[in-house]
Amino acid sequence: MKGRVVLGILVLPIWLYLSVAGAEPYERGRPWKSDQPWEKLSVTSGYFLTSFTSDVKLSSTLGGVVLSLEDLLGLDATTSQYRIEGHYRAWRRHHFHFGFFDLSRDADRTLAADIPDQDPPVQVGTLVNSLLDIKIFKVGHSYSFWNDERLDLGAGIGFYVMDLAVGIDVLAEGSAGGEEGSVEKRLLGEAITLPLPVLGLRGNVALTKRVFLKQSVEFFYISIPGFRGFLLDANLAVEGHICRFFGLGLGYNFMRVNVEGDGDAEFLGASWNGRLHFDYSGVYIYAKFFF
Repeated sequence: MKGRVVLGILVLPIWLYLSVAGAEPYERGRPWKSDQPWEKLSVTSGYFLTSFTSDVKLSSTLGGVVLSLEDLLGLDATTSQYRIEGHYRAWRRHHFHFGFFDLSRDADRTLAADIPDQDPPVQVGTLVNSLLDIKIFKVGHSYSFWNDERLDLGAGIGFYVMDLAVGIDVLAEGSAGGEEGSVEKRLLGEAITLPLPVLGLRGNVALTKRVFLKQSVEFFYISIPGFRGFLLDANLAVEGHICRFFGLGLGYNFMRVNVEGDGDAEFLGASWNGRLHFDYSGVYIYAKFFF
């Protein structure tokens, strides 16, 4: 199902372009001089309503046991997050963008199942605090190989700088929230900052004078001795311009990340011991200011 969503994001702009190619030209009406509808500078800000699936395996401390962070450790499977993005267009065909979003979660949970391979074993009824911090900063550049008053298609490169931290602590009886001094035992703790270079495709379609369809897909994959990483980020949004400087949008986003390492190999100066996998998907609502 998710693969079909990604394929649809890639194919939809071309199909829509063919559908509207015979329509009247778009009337620009923008504050900077151009005969096209694409804004020069924009900033978007909004909330992301998302669902998560994530698991972690830290080989050095959990003996290879894979833990579901939602089912076993109580992290919220659905949540809302804040995100901000910006775009700048230079020389008509060059497109620069940046973004930031924080997907961090933590929870206290009384275990309903044992965590094996511990000495002593962590048994049912134990109070644990779990943490998954994910902060993503992204920057990139793309070039529009097709650019007219109806369709803007581009390809480019960028970086996703991901701050990842995972922690699971056994809490003292009667304590909660990970208060100072309440941790009896740390089951695992691992942190890494990963700079992931990505390749991307984007497509924007002017459906009417004020309504736009915008899509993007960015991906990364590497497999070297001792380290493997994968990232896929797909977006689809419908955006309406209410006036000359302000608009509203509704979008859908899916992201999958896998990071595996043995702790010895390094990628761009970072090393990771174990495996972290997470999927998230959901809708986001945003306001946009543009010039």
